[in-house]
Amino acid sequence: MVEALAHDPIQDPVQDPIQDSIQDAAHPPAHRVAGAKPGFDLAAALVRCPAGTVLLRVSGESMRGAGIEHGDLLVVDCRLPPQPGHVVVARIDGAFTLKRLACRQGQLQLEAAHPDYPPLPLLPQGDHQLVGVALHVIRRF
Repeated sequence: MVEALAHDPIQDPVQDPIQDSIQDAAHPPAHRVAGAKPGFDLAAALVRCPAGTVLLRVSGESMRGAGIEHGDLLVVDCRLPPQPGHVVVARIDGAFTLKRLACRQGQLQLEAAHPDYPPLPLLPQGDHQLVGVALHVIRRF
């Protein structure tokens, strides 16, 4: 399950420069300090199409095997056409879910990355909509 955020962090870019590695953060090279840019636009790095991008919070454990945890933020592109293999946000019977889109024997289905969750077939007559493709996971630790 995913939930919409009341505040849109994509519109408030982080203004801290990113180091090349953890080691560089402790001892940055002189050229990085002398020529460092004043900020880093996280939104520009993560968002392909601002008008079609939403930020959603993950609720549940069904995608844990794919490295997506409860409480993570997802950058979701709602204009990118979903393809088998993509992690997608879908609306099924009015509820939102996050699963990997798969095609098995010519039939589209949504698959969890957790053994306790069975695949969800996307039948032509079913009440479902593929809303967007998850592109990035943001996690606070």
